[in-house]
Amino acid sequence: MVSFTRDTFHNSQILLSDKVIRYASWSSHAIFGSAIALSLASFIPSHWTSKLVNATIAPLLFVVSNRLDRLALYAEGYGSISEAQSHIQYRNWLDASLQPPKKEVAIAQPEIVETPNYYDWGNISDEAVGFLICGNSGSAKSSLATWLAGHLSQSNPMAVIALDPHFNDCWKLANIKSIGKIEQIEAALNWLLGELDARCDRKGEGKPIGDHLFIICDELNASLERFKDRNVVEST
Repeated sequence: MVSFTRDTFHNSQILLSDKVIRYASWSSHAIFGSAIALSLASFIPSHWTSKLVNATIAPLLFVVSNRLDRLALYAEGYGSISEAQSHIQYRNWLDASLQPPKKEVAIAQPEIVETPNYYDWGNISDEAVGFLICGNSGSAKSSLATWLAGHLSQSNPMAVIALDPHFNDCWKLANIKSIGKIEQIEAALNWLLGELDARCDRKGEGKPIGDHLFIICDELNASLERFKDRNVVEST
């Protein structure tokens, strides 16, 4: 709804201005006629007191008639302004009434799913001796392996070697020694199998088992298909 203040106009104000014009005009004509009558009456032979009263009242009535004429002129201008403003307000009200109803659109908040923490990264070296990293091509498997190598070697220096037949550039960028030739990868895996048995023996005898090693076997399936004797690695 439109709230009307002193800066806006209502239809009742138009009616009020019309009444002011009409009543002011009628009153002005009646008073002006009375003033003329009193002026003429002063020329009729009568007592001097009556002439004095008529002569005194007649000018006052002329002044009142003039004021009423000025009031009618003022109300006429006010009526024009109020009528124009009323038309504007009616147009605004009509435009607002024809507008479609406003609808509030609720934006759904995304559901936050807490990612489970599968590993205690601070004690990961005590929880596992090997890591299996699976994922689609380009899912940052090699990058995660590089991060694991750096994370574990911070507190415990170790040799890091990557066995990758595809010669991924990330090993060179991370300053990790890589082996890419198939025969060298197969030889390295066979040596590691022998070294694992030897370390188990040394551990049983209470001897130092040797320096820590971090071996990254990238694209292992691609390497197995080209090994001369893949059964040794697969059985192990």
